[in-house]
Amino acid sequence: LLLRKDLSRAVCRLYETRKINSRALHEVSELFTMSDESEFSGLHVSTARLDHVYDGDSYWLWVDLGFRTWVKEKFRLVGADAPEIRRSSSHVVTEDEKKWGLETKELVDSLLRAQLDNSFRAKSVKKTKYDYGINILLTRDENGLELTPVKLSRYLIARGYAVPYHGEKKQEWEIRKAIQEAARAI
Repeated sequence: LLLRKDLSRAVCRLYETRKINSRALHEVSELFTMSDESEFSGLHVSTARLDHVYDGDSYWLWVDLGFRTWVKEKFRLVGADAPEIRRSSSHVVTEDEKKWGLETKELVDSLLRAQLDNSFRAKSVKKTKYDYGINILLTRDENGLELTPVKLSRYLIARGYAVPYHGEKKQEWEIRKAIQEAARAI
């Protein structure tokens, strides 16, 4: 409860100084409100295993299609944007961002490998421009300790390793860094 109040205060300060918009404010303030397990029932939920982490929000996964059939596919995490580690045609990566991106990549790798039997529930959400969107349900933290089931995107945002993202124009690195630092300061 204390963590939730502190995060809420930090995010409100960012909103008041116009460093984040109202949608991001709403999403961040809801980070600790409920378990995400109910979203991971029914159709389109698969068991997946990590092949490798490209960066904090892009992964190569082996997905169980049933009948002992597995397929390797690239996925992008839905609902979160993590710092980049490589330059793209439209984005130059600063040393700060690269350092943070490598830290996030390492955390995600350890989180996904810490899940029971190295497998986790994944729900394919939509096909994006480049790859498939995915939600991943965590039941253990990076040390293998049990968690209240939570989406990976929510976990990363709450700990300052990513910012909320739903396809809109990406925020500048300095704004993203301020949001992440506020979450980490708690």
